[in-house]
Amino acid sequence: MEKNIRIKVSGVNTLAGARYAAGMGINTLGFCFDNMSESFIDLPFAKEIAGWVEGPTLVAEFANPSIEVLETTVEFIKPQFVQLSSLNKDVLNTINYLPILLVADVN
Repeated sequence: MEKNIRIKVSGVNTLAGARYAAGMGINTLGFCFDNMSESFIDLPFAKEIAGWVEGPTLVAEFANPSIEVLETTVEFIKPQFVQLSSLNKDVLNTINYLPILLVADVN
């Protein structure tokens, strides 16, 4: 039986990393827009990288975004998914047209 496995690389913040992942057949690239993270990437650079890779879907990764940051980011890079660390009713209502990935820490 054939398995359908999807692989997501999180915290992409270099063009070389994104192109390598795309070339290896990675399904999804995540860009971290949490400015407290070591993997943070600014919007213009994320959009530039996204323009250089073909194939993977894009995920905008957030810890606890404000509505303004979320709306600006989604409008600017147009990801196919949004990844959140926690659920917030206001955030969910803002992006109800995009699929949401919820990070679950089992430790």
